[in-house]
Amino acid sequence: LDYDPAISEVFKVAPTAAPAASPPDLWPLFIAMATGKPLLLVRGADSDILEAAVADRMATLLPHMARVDIEGVGHAPTLEEPQAQAALDTYFAHVS
Repeated sequence: LDYDPAISEVFKVAPTAAPAASPPDLWPLFIAMATGKPLLLVRGADSDILEAAVADRMATLLPHMARVDIEGVGHAPTLEEPQAQAALDTYFAHVS
């Protein structure tokens, strides 16, 4: 690993001094930010930060988003993986 695997732990535990609150609904912001723009999500399939269910919802909300999940990779693909390279080639051909 080239990163601290515990990096996401702080987000999984609510601060003890904070009152119980629902997390903010960021989906409307995601939709507003991304609507009408070409998008590519390159996700490490073994990511414990960007879960597959969240990426699935992103793809459902924005069906024009291209997506590739890199098998055997954690949160941060290097973008040198063959699947990432193919997705990037397709994406850049589309936006250029």
